[in-house]
Amino acid sequence: MSRREEIERAPWAGYHPKVRPLAADRDPWERQPGEGRVAYARFVLYRDMGPAERSLSKVAKQVGRSRAMMERLSVRWQWVFRSEQYDAHQERLRQETLRREQEEMLRRHAAVAALAIQKVLLRLRGGRDRIVTPEGQQQEVPVAALHPEHLDAQDLARLADVAVKIERLARGLPTEHAEITGKVSGPHEADDLARRILADPRASALLADLFATLARPDRPGPGAAGTGGMGDVREPGAVAIGPASGGGEPSAD
Repeated sequence: MSRREEIERAPWAGYHPKVRPLAADRDPWERQPGEGRVAYARFVLYRDMGPAERSLSKVAKQVGRSRAMMERLSVRWQWVFRSEQYDAHQERLRQETLRREQEEMLRRHAAVAALAIQKVLLRLRGGRDRIVTPEGQQQEVPVAALHPEHLDAQDLARLADVAVKIERLARGLPTEHAEITGKVSGPHEADDLARRILADPRASALLADLFATLARPDRPGPGAAGTGGMGDVREPGAVAIGPASGGGEPSAD
């Protein structure tokens, strides 16, 4: 419906000979041609009270005039219709602001998720990572692969549970009663997985648990005797992640 049609369908249009028409070249809640400064100020008081609080009696009390005078102004300048249009406009603005804030939040979460997954894969496979020194300089440091011998039975069970649930969430499947199948995403799916994990609060929590597991202070350090600083994380007969010289994506057999 066009602005002119909205104005022509206003509740007071054609109802009273003293009703003033609204301009089609401006919003109804703005000051109208012929509307005096004082009359508009009183309308603004009424408009800004909000739908749950609006009252001609309240306006009359605030400006020290009679309710009958406020009623005449309300009819003449279509206060009810103009205020309803203002409410609808404010709601549209609120929804648009909320949508932009949600999109920005999701972009931030996706960026964090992508970085977090890169760090997890690097810790699983080994390679080289880039850090910032206390002097503010970037420096590459070696990262030894996490060896299964560094994990106790409880850690392995938790790691497998987290990995399966994250994959199922990324594929839009329920996590309840999930079974470990040994299937992992291929390289072409890793970017999409990184974008989607933190869009789901459950996946975010699972990823945080995974980091906590890998960062346990009582775990033997990388490169312990017998590991050679490299290793693999393997589900029996299903997935092998071999040593690599740099960060990358795991490949499915």
